[in-house]
Amino acid sequence: MKFSHTTVIPMAAREWVVERETAAFRTLYAQAFGLGPTVEVVNEELDGSTMMVHWRCFPKAKDVVPGPLQRFVKAELTHEEKWWFDLDQLAEPPYVLRFKQIPPLVGDNAEVTGTVTIEELGPTSCRQTINCESNVPPLFRVPGTGTIASKGIKDRLGLIYRDLPAVVETWLVTRKALQDSNNYAALWEGDTALQNLSESVMHDIRNPPRALVDSIQSEGGG
Repeated sequence: MKFSHTTVIPMAAREWVVERETAAFRTLYAQAFGLGPTVEVVNEELDGSTMMVHWRCFPKAKDVVPGPLQRFVKAELTHEEKWWFDLDQLAEPPYVLRFKQIPPLVGDNAEVTGTVTIEELGPTSCRQTINCESNVPPLFRVPGTGTIASKGIKDRLGLIYRDLPAVVETWLVTRKALQDSNNYAALWEGDTALQNLSESVMHDIRNPPRALVDSIQSEGGG
C-alpha cells in the first residue's frame, strides 16, 4: 500500500529539520500521538556522510493498534523508527530524509519505508510531505490482518500529519521559554548525532541569502 500525506509546519525548514530531532521534541511528539511517555535512542551510526538514528518507544495497544487487531496483543508493544540523513545534502532545503518504521504488533516482517521531504515556504513556515509504502504480511497467519494493519498505519499517519502543526505550536512555546532562560543550547548538549545534523544544516548560517548577494552586486555594478 502506497500513500502520502502533507502538512504545513509553522517553522522555517532549516530550524524544523534540526529541532524535530531533539530529545525534547521527540518526547513531546511521542506523548502527543500516543506512542508512550518517553523515547529511547537505540543506536546512532555515522557511515561516511550518512547518519542513522534508531529510536523506540512503548505505546499502549488502545492508542496505536487498530481495533480488530487488539485481540492479538499479548505482550508489551514497541514502536521503532530508523531515520537516515545524508549530511552532504543538508546545506539548504528541500531536505529529503529516509525512514523505516517497525510499528507495534507487525514486527520486522513488515516493510514500512519511505521518505519525508521538507520544503521551505517562507521565513516561518515549511511544507512536510511523507511518501510511504507499507507491506505487512498476514499477522498470526490470519488472512486479511496485514491489510488491516497497513490501513491502520496509513490512517494513523494521516491523523499525525493533520495534528502535527498544533504540536509544533506547543513546541514553539517551549522553545521560547528555553531561549528566554538562556537554556536553548541545552537541546544539543551531549547529543553527537544532533550536533552533526545541526552543523550540516547550519554551516553556512553566516552567509547572506543568495538574493541579498545578487542585490548587493547589482547595486555596486558588479
